Amino acid sequence: MSVLLHGILGYPDSREISNLELALLLVTLERVNDDQLSFEDGLSPEVPAETAISEAVSPDNPVWGLGTGIALWIVSILLILVTPVFFVLPYSVAMQIDSANLNDFLHRDKTALLLQIVAIVPAHVVTLLLAWRIVTKGRRLPFFNSLGWDLGTFRIWHGILIIVGFFALVAVIGTYFPDQETPFEKILKSSREATLLLAIIATFSAPIVEEIVYRGVLYPAAAKSVGMVPAISLVTILFVAVHIPQYYNSVASLTLLLVLSLILTIVRASTGRLLPSVVLHFVFNGIQSVFLVLQPYFTQLQESPKDALGLFFGHSAQ
Repeated sequence: MSVLLHGILGYPDSREISNLELALLLVTLERVNDDQLSFEDGLSPEVPAETAISEAVSPDNPVWGLGTGIALWIVSILLILVTPVFFVLPYSVAMQIDSANLNDFLHRDKTALLLQIVAIVPAHVVTLLLAWRIVTKGRRLPFFNSLGWDLGTFRIWHGILIIVGFFALVAVIGTYFPDQETPFEKILKSSREATLLLAIIATFSAPIVEEIVYRGVLYPAAAKSVGMVPAISLVTILFVAVHIPQYYNSVASLTLLLVLSLILTIVRASTGRLLPSVVLHFVFNGIQSVFLVLQPYFTQLQESPKDALGLFFGHSAQ
């Protein structure tokens, strides 16, 4: 646990001073000397320290190490596993569920499932706060600049080609691998509310949190330590490993997750920016979420157009 805390808090490693650390030192000097720099290396005394930091910050040269990145990844998983306990436990006690029936209750009761889904939100919030603490080193560095929160050399047509290619692969894999019901799909079928909540989280929360953890914090630290190709492999393996409990019985889903992680990580590595990966992840999840939300409507439309209209608007069509 002390190792995890050490990594999360971002204590300095024993290494040579970097340009970024020099810039941080200048911030301290600036605050002492009337908010102005005093350099002898060609920098004008009128240059603000924050400008020096922005120029020194590089998404591919993080101030945290690989151990810190892995620690954040571990803590993010623990938060997803532990946080639901605080939401479901009071409800299970109120329902007087004994330990023998608890597991079945957690997987079948609609309210218990909804509470587990809602618990993802605070888990994501805490994960983001920890990532912010690591990246900014306690408000001393710019968060978005340090991660590469711009498109860089990435262009819209790049994204269109990637998205079209990925969903073409989805169609191909779907024809060769039979569709099997996964634990994730069972949650979706538990209630309409569960589907809507998961669609919202998958579209608006998961892409940001997962990209910051995997390709914002973990990847650059790994690439700096072991090189680009091993870092891409490590991030992809960890990304797929986390999703195995949800899709363990679906070869197609795990294969697509593997491809998705490779795409997102290669984009991050090739552009040196995180935002393109976030946007692509948002589009991938958003498209799938739209189909999840509208799937009952389309199914009903094939069987009975009149009833489908009522399903879409939440009441029986007259």
